[in-house]
Amino acid sequence: MKDFENFKDIDIGKKKVRGQGSTLQSLESEASSPTSPIVLSPNLSSFSLNLNENFSGHYTSSERPIGVKKSKLKRSKDEGLSSAMKLFEIENNRLGKMLSESATSKQQDGERLDRYIKAKEFRDETKILMKNLETISDPNIPMEEQSFQQRERLVEEITGYKFKNPDLLHQTFTHPSVPQNWASNDRMEYLGDSVLSLMIAKKHYFAYPDLSSKDLTDLRSINVDNEKLARVGIKYNLHNHLRCQIPSFNEQVEEFRSATLEYPLHSLGCINPPKVVADIVEALIAAIYIDCNFSIDITWQAVKDMLQPLITPETLEIQPVTKITQLCQKNKLKIDIVDNWDKTREFECFVDGKSVAKGKSSQNKDTARNRAAYNAYEQVSKICL
Repeated sequence: MKDFENFKDIDIGKKKVRGQGSTLQSLESEASSPTSPIVLSPNLSSFSLNLNENFSGHYTSSERPIGVKKSKLKRSKDEGLSSAMKLFEIENNRLGKMLSESATSKQQDGERLDRYIKAKEFRDETKILMKNLETISDPNIPMEEQSFQQRERLVEEITGYKFKNPDLLHQTFTHPSVPQNWASNDRMEYLGDSVLSLMIAKKHYFAYPDLSSKDLTDLRSINVDNEKLARVGIKYNLHNHLRCQIPSFNEQVEEFRSATLEYPLHSLGCINPPKVVADIVEALIAAIYIDCNFSIDITWQAVKDMLQPLITPETLEIQPVTKITQLCQKNKLKIDIVDNWDKTREFECFVDGKSVAKGKSSQNKDTARNRAAYNAYEQVSKICL
């Protein structure tokens, strides 16, 4: 009973809170009189929640007030939603980053492709520029070591021969038009012409034992003339490495190159070959001949492939003037080839008093005659053959 008396009942509205002894807070001053209307405090819910937390140790989970359970459940849901939102935000950022990286990668790929295309165009333009630069001949620019090495590699690739004395090779590619402090190929092309004639004569002598000396001479002549050797020089672009000071040299080379398309093997004197290019080939033969201690056999082994295709008895054609003369004689026709070159740079062919063809060349008189004879044969053969 004593213990019971120590407890006091305190009315707060319609609810009672049991306090014990000294731990009970005095609420009497805040409580209304029994007859006064009941006023609920706006902080009552938070008070109840705090009260539950203060006395949570006295309740089991099933005995806790409903408001506390709902509040905890709400907090749990809020925490779950917050976690889900964070995961969504992380995943969204990751996808955004991937898309950004993909866009960046595509942009980089496009930039790399543009750089590759520009680099290729630059390389192509550089090749063209360097090719043009190689054809420029300036005697005031000294021969550099790089040019020496380029010539050595070129000749070694063509002939398979490696020079013991490279100065001979560089002399081969120096034209007399270059100032006198440079050794030119003038004397070398003279020697090379004789060496080449000897090598071709030796080959034909043993290869064609049934040919007469006249036929052997004709066959040798067409294989060592300026047109045949100029074709060799242009085929291997030897002219691109020549040091010279010749006006319109490149134009002459290109004109000859174009003209050879009409005559695949030999024009028989109908086109003007650039003798300067033929001289390079003869000088190269002489340089090898000197460098190998004057061995004809070694020299022939080095240049025989370069000189291909050689003209054989089967592919040898008759010179145009001889050809039209023989055709007219066979058909009892009178042929006259009139020289007007000094006046008009032309020759004109008359058959039985009638003009049948003309040939013109502003550079070479023999070329003009051969062109007239060639054109005349084309016209007369249509009637007689």
